[in-house]
Amino acid sequence: IGGGTAIADGEDAKNITIRGTYGYFTEDAEGDLYFIDGRNYQIRKRLKDGTVKTIVGNGEVGTIGLNDGKVATDVSVSYLMNLTIGSDGLLYFIENGHYWGDIGGCIRYVDSQGLLQTKMCIPWAQIMSLDFSKTGEIYFASAYSNAVYKIDLNNNISMVLSGLYWPGNINIKKDDGSLYISDTYNSRLIILEQDGKRTDLSVFAPEFVTFDPE
Repeated sequence: IGGGTAIADGEDAKNITIRGTYGYFTEDAEGDLYFIDGRNYQIRKRLKDGTVKTIVGNGEVGTIGLNDGKVATDVSVSYLMNLTIGSDGLLYFIENGHYWGDIGGCIRYVDSQGLLQTKMCIPWAQIMSLDFSKTGEIYFASAYSNAVYKIDLNNNISMVLSGLYWPGNINIKKDDGSLYISDTYNSRLIILEQDGKRTDLSVFAPEFVTFDPE
């Protein structure tokens, strides 16, 4: 993806200019690839035919947490951080108020009608990444508090793990439910299994962890 100058929908993915993916991408069940076009304030999708379609954002920077119920491609969004496909099959993403600021972050999603919605805004969290368990709980990493949290099915938040230093990315391995955490500036990858077993692997400044869908 990338390498050209065009940004219009319907263009070949090889011919578009992407301004800051920050390494954030996800794939849906149909094999379409979603990615952040950060400095264009958009989320885009590469279809299986190789063309690109905008899913979120009109290309202008906006204010965090606004425009619920409006067509997702018609609205301005703020700083985009990470994205994933939820257990309900919808696209979820993180919108932070300011990358280095103190406004907090929101977990937002695009509903089945293509409308922008907010799951939750958390004023004390600089949300870096999120993922879903098989049963629908949301896990997220916060750089402000250097911890990982869980949002249960009743929208209650509980801490899963603290004592981190800039947790850049989390990912849940779907086959066994293990939680993988990039503890970036502690230079370690932490694996939390469902039975509570913890494994720490020494990895220099890991920022991302993902799994081959195969």
